[in-house]
Amino acid sequence: MLDRFHRRMSRRRRPAWARPWLAGPAAAPPDQPAMRARSHMWLAGRRANWASTFAVLVLGALLALVWQGDYVADLLGKRQLLADAFLAHPWRVAAGFVLFYVFAVSLFLPTAALLAVAAGSIFGFVAGVAVIGIGAGLGAVLGFLLSRHFLAATLRRRWPGVFGRIDAGVDDEGIFYLFALRVVPVVPFCLINLGMGLTRMPLGTYLVVSLLGTLPGTLVFVNAGAQLAAAQDSAQPLTPALITALCLLGLFPLAARRGVDWMRSFRF
Repeated sequence: MLDRFHRRMSRRRRPAWARPWLAGPAAAPPDQPAMRARSHMWLAGRRANWASTFAVLVLGALLALVWQGDYVADLLGKRQLLADAFLAHPWRVAAGFVLFYVFAVSLFLPTAALLAVAAGSIFGFVAGVAVIGIGAGLGAVLGFLLSRHFLAATLRRRWPGVFGRIDAGVDDEGIFYLFALRVVPVVPFCLINLGMGLTRMPLGTYLVVSLLGTLPGTLVFVNAGAQLAAAQDSAQPLTPALITALCLLGLFPLAARRGVDWMRSFRF
């Protein structure tokens, strides 16, 4: 997964032979087989990205169709209980959710997106964004510090290739590489935390860029949860706001990658 992301992140960068003002007179274009191999990898990445976007759209449509099903009644009842508890004890419930979020992402559980949707359905849009932002910040800092001060030697010894590519990406692109990793939902949240702890990036810079990078996804996922909760409480199961939120949820991975590519076009 990280390999595919790294290839897609670097495909717009022009090689040395295409930049003669930097490469010098000795630069020469690569051989044709290598160019064809890179072209095939690029097409494979495009197909995989479209397939993942289509899968998210199908998942959102199925979720909308079964939203009134009996087998989700227990889950909806628990959501209502948590929402009522938040109204009675807002700080306690919010703090408990933040701690659970940090615990989940620290255990390498792929639940960040699901928890963002849950936060929107329980706390609403504004409070849900605040809760997820705090939880993401704390989880990012915790993983970063653990990697830098306690797990650095183990991680480099066990997975030298994975974390070596992250380190090389930061050395090559700086904070933009971290921002792109956070915006495009491809690399797991906890893997980015551990990988960035092995680089020379300062903690303050890492935290600010991480929060900015996760903000677009947080807004989309929390809004989807808030609209799902509003549709449950209303007499109309499929409202225009819910349909729009589900469409945004499905199109976000593709839009995020397009946005990163557009920003990269001004850098290279």
